[in-house]
Amino acid sequence: MLSHSLVFRTILALAVSACAVGRLAAEDKVRDDFRAAKPKIQVRLHKKQIPIRVEAMQELKQYPTVEAAKFLLLTLPKEKAPEVHLAAYETLLEFQDDPAICEYLLATVTKESRRNSNVDTAPMLLAVLLGSKLPDVELAVLSLVEALSATPDGLYAAERLIDGLAEHAHPGDAARLKKLTTLKVYEREFGFRRAIAQAAGKIEEPAAVDLLVGMLGGPNAVNGEVAADVVQFLTDITGEKHGADNAAWTRWWTANKETFKYPPSVKHSETRSMVRQGGSEYYGLSLYAQRVLFVLDTSGSMTGQRLAAAKRELIQTIDGLSGDTHFNVIAFNSRVNVWQRKLMKADRPAKEAAANWILSQDANASTATYDALETALHNDAEAIYLLTDGVPHGGKIDSPPDIVGAVARLNRGKRMSIYTIGIGVGAVAQSFDQFLEELAKQNWGAYRRVTQ
Repeated sequence: MLSHSLVFRTILALAVSACAVGRLAAEDKVRDDFRAAKPKIQVRLHKKQIPIRVEAMQELKQYPTVEAAKFLLLTLPKEKAPEVHLAAYETLLEFQDDPAICEYLLATVTKESRRNSNVDTAPMLLAVLLGSKLPDVELAVLSLVEALSATPDGLYAAERLIDGLAEHAHPGDAARLKKLTTLKVYEREFGFRRAIAQAAGKIEEPAAVDLLVGMLGGPNAVNGEVAADVVQFLTDITGEKHGADNAAWTRWWTANKETFKYPPSVKHSETRSMVRQGGSEYYGLSLYAQRVLFVLDTSGSMTGQRLAAAKRELIQTIDGLSGDTHFNVIAFNSRVNVWQRKLMKADRPAKEAAANWILSQDANASTATYDALETALHNDAEAIYLLTDGVPHGGKIDSPPDIVGAVARLNRGKRMSIYTIGIGVGAVAQSFDQFLEELAKQNWGAYRRVTQ
């Protein structure tokens, strides 16, 4: 005769087995239903009318299967309408807690991001996976971003995912973005921190304000150029002016977060609201960076008073750097001369040594601007300040538009700010201005024209 315990275990096993069979049967039915509906959905997704395509994309929510997710992602590359992309994103959000679909999405975003192609779906998939309530999925996608960021190309790919996340304008994206601040790459890579700050500045929801305020405090608080970005975003969004004072921002946000309304439109200022305590300026451009490179043109056209004045200005700026700053100096003409192999702490001995080195630099022929910038970009810095008085000539790349393109590519994962100072006027002033202005614009910097 069977014991009560054995009877109970037998009944329980049969019940579990019946549930599993029932679940598999339900999944089979959903798959069969999707296969039957797929031809009609496909026809509607090719209609000219956007509302019909949106409706067809939304209908896919009824079929939470890997097949439906594959079908959706195969459709998107040819789709141009943002309304349809948003409908696809919202459909995928309905699937974000399904283990099989998440496994497929994770494999897809891994393949797309490592291929480093201009595929629009990878940032969307990152957002979906970061919103999943499945712990294993969240761990897997965070591990993917961490692993991806281990190489320069992978870091750029990860930052592109972050940039894309900011374009969704969908509730919850700020919370998804915040999860990325827990990664080691966030502590290690300036460009990764900057990508998150810039993305948060574009997401128009109160949770983005919460994220930005949080970035200014705590053990992993941002500083330098990223702090300046954050402060400017907060100032533009809220109208408050607390500079880099994290305690003041925290007090204000604690008192106002429950009633805060995101403004209907935000116009981001081109001038920053943060001034570093103990910081200095260079030709009127504020220095925010804690790791900075100065690049000085010593070409033949700089000979005489122009070079002497430029040296004095640079030495004075370096003398005013705060003690927590690290810096280096590059001088260039036909050759590129570097003061130190790495950035140096801005203490008194380093400042004096840098001043002596700057004074020893003589003018020579040619203006190898690209070569100097290429060298600068191999340093671990946040900002480059380039001073020059002439159109590039004699370097690896001479064409100003080609230099702008090449530098932007080299800098795409690093995200250093490049500030440009143009000295003097002449027949080539307009093209010279355009070159330096575009160089700064494409590299998160600013351009300043000075007479000497």
